[in-house]
Amino acid sequence: MQPNSLKLIFNAVAFVEAIGLGLIPVYVKSFKENPAVLGVANSFSGGVFLAIAMLHIMPEMDRSYDGEFPLPSFLLLCGYTLILAIDKVLFDPKKVLEESSHSNAVGQPVFRKTDTFSTMLKHDQQDKKADEQVGGDQEVT
Repeated sequence: MQPNSLKLIFNAVAFVEAIGLGLIPVYVKSFKENPAVLGVANSFSGGVFLAIAMLHIMPEMDRSYDGEFPLPSFLLLCGYTLILAIDKVLFDPKKVLEESSHSNAVGQPVFRKTDTFSTMLKHDQQDKKADEQVGGDQEVT
């Protein structure tokens, strides 16, 4: 078997695998019902892209670049910072625009830096239940 035909076979297998595994969130019910599962899947995929950039692409760029200033590393840093900023502004504008974070009766923030994603989800669900109870108890006059 020639190397080019072997490459085509591996590319076809990788394509079918990517399509098959990429459609799992569309058809699996737990991805739609549980945002924590989707969050873990997003974190894993982000880690894969970061590993590809750092372990494969960056060493190639460093070997081929002869300048004094580490321009490829600087551009990588700028690119990831730009993507992070765009992601936070476009997909989480509510937290960016809020003047103050949620606070409890004591006045301390509910979401601390040490909280895990599941803890924040639990607090969010408790807040929604409390809002529904308060809204349901009010009488229209």
